[in-house]
Amino acid sequence: MIGYMLQLSMRNELRAAKIGAPVVTLLTQTLVDKNDPAFQNPTKPVGPFYSAMEASKLRREKSWTVINDSGRGYRRVVPSPLPKTIIEGSCIKKLFDLGVIVIAAGGGGIPVTTDADGNIKEWKPS
Repeated sequence: MIGYMLQLSMRNELRAAKIGAPVVTLLTQTLVDKNDPAFQNPTKPVGPFYSAMEASKLRREKSWTVINDSGRGYRRVVPSPLPKTIIEGSCIKKLFDLGVIVIAAGGGGIPVTTDADGNIKEWKPS
């Protein structure tokens, strides 16, 4: 959603400046090690702020890890494993070489792993 908002704003600004560069938002997958220790210790705050009561409910109902974020409210935290590569990296490069402005890897990209056969799999907590 943030990529879309950036793309919309950027296209309008480029048009106003009479710059014809195309802009695209690309959903990206980031290859990570399924054994990365970061999966055991979520630290990256994401999403909106919640009250203490809402946070408690989310912990119970969704099994989320929720923290008090600097006294501003409670937020969900997710793992932030080290990226190995961006799966769509070559596509991003090709688009860039064609003069396309590419918005990609928002939030670091969607974490994925590979199975024994090299197939890409969505990372899911075990």
